[in-house]
Amino acid sequence: MKHIYSLLTAGAMLLCMPSGPAQSPALSPQAGDPLRMVFYNTENFFDARHDSLKNDEDFLPQGSYHWTWPRYRTKAHRVAQALAASGDGRLPALIGLAEIENHGVVETLLKEFHQAEYRFIHYESPDVRGIDVCLIYDRFRLELIDSEAIPVMLPKQDGQPSRPTRDILHASFRLPDHLVYHVFVCHWPSRYGGASASEPLRLRAAAVLRQRVEELFQADPEARIVIMGDLNDEPFDRSVSEVLGAKDNTSRPRPASLYNLMWKQARTGSIKSHKYQGEWAMLDHIIVSTALYARPGLAAGVVDARFLLEPDEKYLGLRPLRTYVGRSYQGGYSDHLPVYADIPAGY
Repeated sequence: MKHIYSLLTAGAMLLCMPSGPAQSPALSPQAGDPLRMVFYNTENFFDARHDSLKNDEDFLPQGSYHWTWPRYRTKAHRVAQALAASGDGRLPALIGLAEIENHGVVETLLKEFHQAEYRFIHYESPDVRGIDVCLIYDRFRLELIDSEAIPVMLPKQDGQPSRPTRDILHASFRLPDHLVYHVFVCHWPSRYGGASASEPLRLRAAAVLRQRVEELFQADPEARIVIMGDLNDEPFDRSVSEVLGAKDNTSRPRPASLYNLMWKQARTGSIKSHKYQGEWAMLDHIIVSTALYARPGLAAGVVDARFLLEPDEKYLGLRPLRTYVGRSYQGGYSDHLPVYADIPAGY
């Protein structure tokens, strides 16, 4: 079932940022500001209440992670800090999140902000653990036209049905200049069992999304499309580059095409969005259509604020400061870093 909620000036600003580059965000964007959009995989953002329809037992007070209400509130505070840093001084206009358990979790998160009127869209997905995607938007900058959850039916593996995966969230918005944006938020199947063995699952998710993108391009080759999400593959992997068809963001613009704004950093960046066993990978993406890509002033990157990172004592360098390492509580943020894009005003 779809949920659309509004949070109005919900309490005092709790974003007492750590020392460093992150500052408390401004209350509202200024005229001519770009449209900032952020995606963040929050890593197991559960409440501490059991839902009999979900396999959430690990994240309960008596569960293996000993997940308590104080830890839940700390998690909300940490995620809000990361989002404030992602806004580069202003709250983002669009925020896609992955691994949130329910609408109550998002309500708790948004109570962290002061004088920000956000609404959000959330659908309960068939994921057995109950981790979903959602989309938060500034209702003063974006008027919701419609939204839907697009199911992804996965192929069998070794003759057995695959575990259900997250739906793709699709929302369309009208901006004050009357331009229409189509925004997709994704969390494709993980690499559990190995990248190669699990690849067919991500290929299927990519094909489902590509079909919807084709429908939009057929209706309007100049459709303004934004795809954000944890795709569990890198920009040059088959699911993203071939099936979805997201091109290198150093390519020349071509009509009715998609461009992955994270491709260049995936090739050259010293810090990407996720680190596993000492290797950085760009698993989190923001992808745009030609109508947005071909405009001057477009910018994108990884939010690598120092307080989101910690020394990687085993593999050297830095790594994301997580909530847990194994079963050991660290009180950090996530195993992913946020990614962002700025769309110039008027586009």
